[in-house]
Amino acid sequence: MNRLQDVSLGRILVLFFFLLLAATPAFALNYKQPAFISNLYFCNNLVQKGNSLQPDTVVSTIAANDPKAAVHLVVDLVGNKGVHNLEVELLDMNGVQLPITLKFKPWSAANDDSIFRLTNRLAGTFPAGGIFLKVYDTLDNGNKTLLGVFRTMTVQIAQKAPAASSIEITPKKNVKTKAK
Repeated sequence: MNRLQDVSLGRILVLFFFLLLAATPAFALNYKQPAFISNLYFCNNLVQKGNSLQPDTVVSTIAANDPKAAVHLVVDLVGNKGVHNLEVELLDMNGVQLPITLKFKPWSAANDDSIFRLTNRLAGTFPAGGIFLKVYDTLDNGNKTLLGVFRTMTVQIAQKAPAASSIEITPKKNVKTKAK
């Protein structure tokens, strides 16, 4: 009787591990998307270094309500094999979409895990408080997939006060004072 129980327990364990391994690809499919964002940031300018564009100065905030504000959006991606079409929607702090959608040139990945850097210049008046960026990718003209949502701060730049006039007071040399 003990041997029969051991065999049944062994079969149950084998069946359990088989089911566990069979379910693993189903879990992995939850993470299947056309590309993954490895880095997303803003910079003042881009500089060509060799075969790639590099940021001049990375910025963490953008000037709000300033029509002269301009930054470059830099997105580093790891993509699956195929032709990708990346779009970025901009939303204000209330979730209202701004009247611009960034559309990048399609880029082609020769194999899975291809690395790409996409850039786009943004200029104009940004709303106060911050903006959200919703990044989408379409692989081989398939479904539009949300890759991620990001937020950046926009801050009101204080107006510079007019320079105060300064008077430099320097003692005169060789001036004799009378003692009282």
